[in-house]
Amino acid sequence: MSRHLRPVVAAVLIAVSLACASGGSGSAKPRVKPPALLTRTGPELVPVSVTPNAPRPARLVEVEVTVNPDGTPDLSTLKVTGQGAAANRAAITTWVQGLRFAPATQDGIPVAAPYRTSFGMTIRTGVVR
Repeated sequence: MSRHLRPVVAAVLIAVSLACASGGSGSAKPRVKPPALLTRTGPELVPVSVTPNAPRPARLVEVEVTVNPDGTPDLSTLKVTGQGAAANRAAITTWVQGLRFAPATQDGIPVAAPYRTSFGMTIRTGVVR
């Protein structure tokens, strides 16, 4: 291969590889717009006791639930985690049951998607005397 032909071949190979990499399937997967909470209430949370001088997490309860295409939460997917989860699971479950959402959409079509939120709360310290 001549010295003048090598750069041309290299440029063609680079152009072909870039075209294949960017072409892929021909269409990008549409983005899902997440569900929006329409209800403006909050759960009645129970304060959690912690050890004095222990580090305090920023959020004590984290909630995740799948929102159906009709805007209702799917309670079978409810996840309640965090330091205050055990003490507040019943209150959060009751609260989530009453929530209404604008469903997530993909290309304008309602789809099921997760909704996530978290709560901080007043912390009681267990001072022993």
